[in-house]
This record gives sequence, structure tokens and C-alpha cells, in this order.
Amino acid sequence: MEFFVKTQDIQRAIKLLSVVVRINTASFEGRVLMSAEGDKVKFLINNGKTGMVHTIPAKVVDDGEISVVYSKIRVFIMTFLPWDGTIGAEEFHFVSDDSKLNINTSSLHMNDIVAKSELKVDLIETESIPRINSVESPNMILNSSIIKTAVDKVLYAVATKNSFIPYTMCICMIFSNEFIKFVATNGRVLCEYKVQNDCNIKDGAYLLTHEFITGLRRIITDDVQLFWDVSDNVAKIDFDNILFQGYIQKIDLKDEYPDYERQFSLFETVVSIDRDVLLSGLQSFVDILNSDDFYRVSLLIENNKLMLKTDTSCFELEDSSFPEDLQVAIDISGKDMLSTLQSISDRSVELKFIDKSNGLIFESVGYDLQKAYVVNLVRR
Repeated sequence: MEFFVKTQDIQRAIKLLSVVVRINTASFEGRVLMSAEGDKVKFLINNGKTGMVHTIPAKVVDDGEISVVYSKIRVFIMTFLPWDGTIGAEEFHFVSDDSKLNINTSSLHMNDIVAKSELKVDLIETESIPRINSVESPNMILNSSIIKTAVDKVLYAVATKNSFIPYTMCICMIFSNEFIKFVATNGRVLCEYKVQNDCNIKDGAYLLTHEFITGLRRIITDDVQLFWDVSDNVAKIDFDNILFQGYIQKIDLKDEYPDYERQFSLFETVVSIDRDVLLSGLQSFVDILNSDDFYRVSLLIENNKLMLKTDTSCFELEDSSFPEDLQVAIDISGKDMLSTLQSISDRSVELKFIDKSNGLIFESVGYDLQKAYVVNLVRR
């Protein structure tokens, strides 16, 4: 196999593949499969949970397919400055025999100094690397901006540590005729963000793992159409010469996921507040919240005033729109409250609650269809 590729193309490929590869291992999770044919080269990595194929243009001299350990070529390729018309490395030359891959490049420096570099890497068998089939008939097309926004709004509620409840480590994607809902809960916070459903999937619920959804979030760019092929246990997304795959789980929403919508219906009182004002008040003392006391903040409403209080700090907001006879006292995690407010884009937020024995609902008022429930702490 032999081919030439532009420096900026191969460096972008190496950077994208880092989202999937397992570093410093020679097993299939740490290998990159290169396939050269026609006028392009495909790079494939599959770690068993997520996988990626990235295709770049190339001048192919001899077709072929080889495999090497990703970590043995990454530093060499990423070291060189791409050609900018004056200095840098313009291209890389890949050529393999029966046992070795040779990678060569030359770089022009200031004062017309030319430096040549070469790397030799052992080849590894290719059969053990799981292949990824292309997307032939997508059943969902979503703009990348929708996915980026949805992930940014609910990812904070996904558990990042191992949990005996699998769905707490996932984003649940729920389809109906009208909406696509993105839901997440880590047991302390429950959040939902929904968008209009214009795709072909009109029912069903799928669990997307943290690794899958954060990997996709890292590689997508703005305003690109994502072509999805969703089955009961695999999702493949094709865009911008990238094919990304991850294992998912189709679930029975009634039997395998909590009745979260009921939680959002449990409230008796609603007050509207400026999200930015409440956020600035909380941010003024969030760094000194007591982690041993679950980052406790007391939210109090009385005499037309809303207060956020801790043992050492207090934020007070007077608002004549609050009912004069309204009295509220709820303790919640200030850290979870902060993450919830930061995920909301609309300026106005509705706070919904019952009493001190129940949590607090935050609902965005305006453009976004977003709401969250933060569990209460037992008042001291």
C-alpha cells in the first residue's frame, strides 16, 4: 500500500480518531485500520462501544489495507506544522511492505532550511478490528445544532460515575409524533429538553450512553446535517466524511424508565423570576458552599422577597409580583441549582413547588422547551 495525503487532512483525521481510540494498547481498541483505494483513504477505529470511520482525499499509488497501533503514529504526525504557503510540511507519504509501515515527510523552515523525517511502525493483523457498515437508508436526519444544544442542556444530569442504575448514565431519547425529547437524571436532578420531531421515527425510546453522546458532541461541527441509522441496539451517524457508531438500547418507556413526566406535574405554586438575576446571586457565593452538607442552599420566599441563604451568606431579591401571603422554604443543592440555571438560555424562568418536602421545578419560559427538577434536601 502506498499513498500521499495533505498534512492538514491527516492531522484532522488523527485528532478525530482520538475521540474513539484507547491509548497505549495494541489490542483492537488501540489500532487504526487504513484502507487506500481510488482517490481516498479510510481510517477506522472501533473500541467495542463506539467506532469511527473518517475518509480523506489522497493520491493513492497502490491500493491496500493495513493496521498499526494508533499511539505509535499520533505524536509523529501531529508534531509538524501544516504548510501555510511559506513554511511547514505539505504532505505525508505512507508506504508499507509485508511487515512495516514507513511514514515520511519533509518540512520547510525559515531561511529555506529543509528537514526530512521518517517513522517506521510494525504492522498488525487486521482481521480482529470490527468493521462499521455505511449508512444506506437513514431513518432520521437532524441538524448538528439540535444535538449540540440538547446535549449541552441535559448532559449535566447524567451520572459520570458507575451506577447500579444503568439509565442514570445515559441520555434517554424519546420519540413521539410531535416531539423528540432528551431526558437525563442522575438521581438528584431530572431534566428534559424537547424539539419538534420532523424525522421518520415517531415512537420509541433509546438510551444513549455518556461515551457515545459526548463523543458525538466532540466531533460534530455547526450547522451540519446528521444522517442517522437507528436500530434497536446500534446508532450510526454519517456526516462530513465521518461515520460514527455507538451501541444504544431501545427500552420500554413504561417498564424500564421512571415516570418522570409525573414529577413535573407535582406543583401548587408558580413564581416567575429573571434567570440572570437569580444566577448572579447564586454565583456570588457558590464557591464557598459546603460539600459535606451537599452544597446546601435554602431558598426562601416571604414578604415579596426571594432569598438564597447559607450559614455564611445571603442573596435577597425583592419582587412585588410575588403573592404577599406566599411563604416558601426549600433546601436544595446549590451546585445542582447552578448547573440547571446555566443550562437554561431563556431570560425568564418559572419556579414551581409544593412545600419543603418536595423538590423544585425550573421551567424555561420563552423559546426553549426545557425544564428540570432538583430534589430537595431535608431541612435542618
